[in-house]
Amino acid sequence: METRSVEAVIKAIIITGLVFLLYVSEASLVAGESTRGNDDCNQFRGDNSNSGTASSGGKTTDELLWKFKTEGGIESSPAVVGEKIYFGSKDGSIYCLDAQTGIEKWAFPTGGDISSSPLVANGKLYVGSGDKKLYCINGEYGIEQWNFSADRGIMSSPKLYKDKLYFGADDGNIYSIHENNGTEAWNFSISQGGSVWSTPAIKDNLLYIGDSSGRLVCLDAKSGEFIYDIPTDGDIYSSVMISGDDILFSSGIDRSLYRYNGKTGQLLWEFKTGTDIYTSASAGEDRIFFSDYEFIYCIPSVDPNDNKIISPGEVIWKYEAENFEGGSSPLVLSDSIIIGMGETLYSINSVNGTSEWSFKTAGTIVASPVFSGANLYIGSTDGYMYCLKGVEIGEIDDSDADGTDNDDELNLYPYLSIPIIIFTILDISFLVVLISRKRRVKKNDS
Repeated sequence: METRSVEAVIKAIIITGLVFLLYVSEASLVAGESTRGNDDCNQFRGDNSNSGTASSGGKTTDELLWKFKTEGGIESSPAVVGEKIYFGSKDGSIYCLDAQTGIEKWAFPTGGDISSSPLVANGKLYVGSGDKKLYCINGEYGIEQWNFSADRGIMSSPKLYKDKLYFGADDGNIYSIHENNGTEAWNFSISQGGSVWSTPAIKDNLLYIGDSSGRLVCLDAKSGEFIYDIPTDGDIYSSVMISGDDILFSSGIDRSLYRYNGKTGQLLWEFKTGTDIYTSASAGEDRIFFSDYEFIYCIPSVDPNDNKIISPGEVIWKYEAENFEGGSSPLVLSDSIIIGMGETLYSINSVNGTSEWSFKTAGTIVASPVFSGANLYIGSTDGYMYCLKGVEIGEIDDSDADGTDNDDELNLYPYLSIPIIIFTILDISFLVVLISRKRRVKKNDS
């Protein structure tokens, strides 16, 4: 009886040790996936500040790796997470492809065309549709989890801040809903008769967003309380970009790019262009990049003369595009700017404004480019999602490219090495004891 009790205890210890080892191995694997995904772009413009800056450096080329055809134009900017790319199409479907091959994994149909860019977080995908709904979809299998209905279509791209999703709709409202079940937390009506195509920018519990009437508002993200607004003489379809404590945004027919202090709402400077501006800005260390209907601009981030105006003579460089009809917001990547103008995707040297390469599509490029996993992804209104070859900075030296990820994964949990060794030794020791006891019992029985 005593022998059986001891054996039961030993077996329990062995099982506990094996379960622990399995758990930490799985945790290391998950963390390893996270490490390999450091260059993921899981949302429109990369983060809640709409920075438009790639999280990993690299160089791009105009070499086409693959392209995938949908039945409608693509204005939705892709999200790339792990080995998957997600985007919407004007044909009304959300697509999930293998990011390396372009092979379709699943497609989820909605009841309207899709211009909203997907957000991928916690294994789920969130995206708006012209059918008035914001969808929550399982990112692995493309199965709907829940949906939220607005009064009109949703072109704004959702943002996740803490445990809530934020987005605008054509009904003129800004919505905050709970991430887990899609129930409404609050809504704020920004204008009467206007539309909110702009995507929110959020930092320090402050939310910034504009509407088609040209009004930008700053709200308390938690409560939806109004803090201040900035009226313009144009229309705001682009999204606010947050840079430090400041916000930058453009006003379309006002033909102006503005920089304000985000905390106080005070104007720091404005820059006038010759044509309308409907794209968002991106920032380098001391420079701002954006485009109007003719040029790609590089201007100083700080007003050189402190007179609240960036003058044409203070422009660092500008690049004239060909056949401009619509355009994307720029992506800042190492020392290059990747931007769509008309039917062409350009790579421009960010230092001197010279062209590095260009890539033609058969439609206009409205979606923003994304760089992830050493590849560049861009959609076009011709219905194709394109993947162009690039090189990550870490891959330029072959000696660093081989095995770097494995080293990172081995060092993920150095503090677990001691308990892993202890549990392994104990499991082996108890297993030896258990086998010895069984042999002794068998010998005695014989």
